[in-house]
Amino acid sequence: MVGFIMKKIFTVFAILLFTSAATTIADPQYYNYNNGTSYNSFPFNQAAGKMIQGLIAAGEFNQPGGAPSGNITSFSVRISNGYPLGPVTYTQFRILFLDTNLTALPSGSLVSGNWDTVYYRATTATINAPANTWLDFPLDHPHAYNNTRTLVFQIEQCAASGTFTGFSLQHTTTGTFRRTFSIGGCPFSYGGTSLYVPNCGVNISINCGYTWASQVSGVTNLLQAVWTVNNNVVWAAGAAATVRKTTDGGTTWTNANPNPGVITGDIYNIWALDVNTALCTTSPNATFIYRTTNGGTNWTQVFTQTGGFIDAIILRDANTGFAYGDPVATRWSLWKTTNGGANWDSTGLYLPQAGSEAGWNNAMSIVGNDIWFGTNNTRVYHSTNFGATGSWSFGASTGSVSTYGVWFTNATTGICVGTV
Repeated sequence: MVGFIMKKIFTVFAILLFTSAATTIADPQYYNYNNGTSYNSFPFNQAAGKMIQGLIAAGEFNQPGGAPSGNITSFSVRISNGYPLGPVTYTQFRILFLDTNLTALPSGSLVSGNWDTVYYRATTATINAPANTWLDFPLDHPHAYNNTRTLVFQIEQCAASGTFTGFSLQHTTTGTFRRTFSIGGCPFSYGGTSLYVPNCGVNISINCGYTWASQVSGVTNLLQAVWTVNNNVVWAAGAAATVRKTTDGGTTWTNANPNPGVITGDIYNIWALDVNTALCTTSPNATFIYRTTNGGTNWTQVFTQTGGFIDAIILRDANTGFAYGDPVATRWSLWKTTNGGANWDSTGLYLPQAGSEAGWNNAMSIVGNDIWFGTNNTRVYHSTNFGATGSWSFGASTGSVSTYGVWFTNATTGICVGTV
């Protein structure tokens, strides 16, 4: 069972998107060149490992029009006409980005700095890319791009096996040093610098321009759970049985547990149907679920489990909902309600524990009959039949041991938050 102190950690970690391996596409949204004057095979055709750095000047992603500032979600390189790649399989394959004010790469050294690793595969899927196409890598997490600054990228791999003959990437000749390459395999060391810039492109998700403003909750207790009902009604909860509620979009917050004594301990999760009906969980020694139907004026204990720790509650409608918690006696704590949270039942909901795995606060998402929840064991569990025994499977959250948050917009598209 994950310790109570660790359960309270609410640091924001890197966002991990569910992405596939590299694919070929017609054109990225924005690119620098697609008809290079030269070509080179680095770093893709070196069995012993290879690395290159390339510099994209501010505003150079200008085809077919200028790229705006935003979040880079994928990165592409251009495969030369008549020179296909692969199939090749790589080990320790990475793509890294660095934002700088450089206008050219230094001669005699590699660029150093606070690199952002945007794509990593310990053993990447085999790449088999036709000639005269863009080889596109969906990033593991978005990279914030500023179109007034220089972007330096680094592509590296520590070993490769497959078909290398005849492969090359397109490059364009410039008047400044724009590409640096390593010599030998891993670890990488400076090998040389050239006037060529690789032909590359990006897909960018535009920043929506949302703004954030601080609001006064009226309490100093730690708030660690929140649920938004609509633009006006929001519930928040936290330490020492604290529950706060706003009905005017956050302008004012009121006490939604004004008659203390029923809720015991710190609240780790809260869910609300509307301005009156809400559910919350605490786990001081046993685990509890509490329910209110009068806006928080009064709360009723509707569930308890000795030795348990309920991590999340979500109702998909006014009646039917699901709760998941840390395993007890080697099985996950899975519970369902069909009367709006008044009663909870685990009949027909069996999922065995793997090792010593446990869950995390608020790390659950529901879309129709599909349920997902996160763990501290690299796994994201998924049920296609609202938690029924035998309907569960799991996928590994690549690069992440703990999955602190999970959210899906439909049965196939989702995002999780964890540690890398």
